[in-house]
Amino acid sequence: MDSNTKLAVSNENKTQFHIFNIYNPGFQVGSKPVITKYGFWNGSHMTLFNKNLTFYTQRKNMTSVQLRSGSVVLVANYTGTFEEYMLNARQTEFDTMSKFHYTMFLLLEDVHQFSHSVIVEDKWFGNYQNGTDGGVGKLLYDNEIDITCTGASQRPPRVDVYDYIMPSYHFRPCYIFRNPGSYDPFSAEFLKPFSSKVWYSIVAAVLVISICLKLFYRTERKFTRSKSKYSWATAILTTVSVIFQQDSSAFPPGNAGRIVFLVLQIFSILLYNYYTSSIISSLLSKPPEAFHTLDELGHSSLEIGIEDLPYTLTWFEIMNDSDVQYIFKHKVFPPGAQNLNIYEAEEGIAKVGRGGFAYHTQLDTGYPIIARTFDQDAICDVTEIPMIPQVEAGMMVQKKSQYKELFQITLRQMKQVGLIQRISQIWEAKKPQCLSSARVIAVAYNQVFMAFLALFLGMLVSVVLLVIEIIWFKLDLSN
Repeated sequence: MDSNTKLAVSNENKTQFHIFNIYNPGFQVGSKPVITKYGFWNGSHMTLFNKNLTFYTQRKNMTSVQLRSGSVVLVANYTGTFEEYMLNARQTEFDTMSKFHYTMFLLLEDVHQFSHSVIVEDKWFGNYQNGTDGGVGKLLYDNEIDITCTGASQRPPRVDVYDYIMPSYHFRPCYIFRNPGSYDPFSAEFLKPFSSKVWYSIVAAVLVISICLKLFYRTERKFTRSKSKYSWATAILTTVSVIFQQDSSAFPPGNAGRIVFLVLQIFSILLYNYYTSSIISSLLSKPPEAFHTLDELGHSSLEIGIEDLPYTLTWFEIMNDSDVQYIFKHKVFPPGAQNLNIYEAEEGIAKVGRGGFAYHTQLDTGYPIIARTFDQDAICDVTEIPMIPQVEAGMMVQKKSQYKELFQITLRQMKQVGLIQRISQIWEAKKPQCLSSARVIAVAYNQVFMAFLALFLGMLVSVVLLVIEIIWFKLDLSN
């Protein structure tokens, strides 16, 4: 198919030559050679036929060829024929990658007019790193098929064995879980509404106002000859209580003190409005910090399960990454367990919805189930962490296949006119949208931990001071 072989046939005098193109579009499946006129040589001048036709256009028609293809189906009990199942868009969450590429393969068939047979396997590759010992990878390697009508991810060990036509499908296996939140109870959330300079300014203002109240009260006491006492502690407590919106019973009797007290209340209400609006917005609108790494996921309290997929189990076997192995040995197959924590997609996603569980599957499998079964709170909590690198997958052909260049051109033309994007819209699931306006966010205990800690420490200090005062009073009486 991709050869550039010319056959020259001369006349009896060998003064003129008829030149032909000759190629075989399917020698491996018993197709006959195709011979087309290329040109004519009269001894001094060369005349070319169809010189405006490109190489691609001349070889595009493959009517006489029946390609041998291979695909992967993981659902054992699907209904209908293989083609009916592959084109069933109502169940996009099952065998998504195979359905995506089979649709693309049928477009190739329409363009090039070939026919095809298909061999269905239950896995893509074997246990070897290049995958030649099992699945459709073995079929390609053993020359039992010419092309896969499913996709596969391109990895370094496979480059020397297979050729990829054009990666188009986003291969996205991930751990899916509801974000349990990781608020730091000691993060000083209640100090964040104001900067450090503002807090220092507030402390300075409290001291200045307390001094003013004390001085004015002392001055006014001389003129009014009042016998009531107004200590430094009373001045400070009055200022602090007003700022904390608790008011005060120690009201200054004179006009100067009342003006200071009025200014203090205005200062208090302005601080209160700025502070409360900021802290409420911070506590209610900001989601908890999600896990971002496999290490955080592995050492969390979440249980972990996986879907029974060949590439997931193979990844656990071949990867020496410490985080991957920790998850496998402590979560997926913990000590003392009889079996791996393997769940069907529906069951695994249902456990994710109840919380406290992470499930490894393809996003194209998980997202449709989540959109169908989760409420808004659960959808907004959904988080993903990839374990297997997210790469693009594509159809494979045999190494140095004669069809690679031809099909690459066709697929790139399809991509230019939007056909590949259309296939992606049908088969590749999008993350369900979080409608945050319809969600009620509850403030967690660890978010207000510092407030309770401050209350407890204050009560503890007051009890300690009370005990000291009692002891001091008794010692004073004894003396």
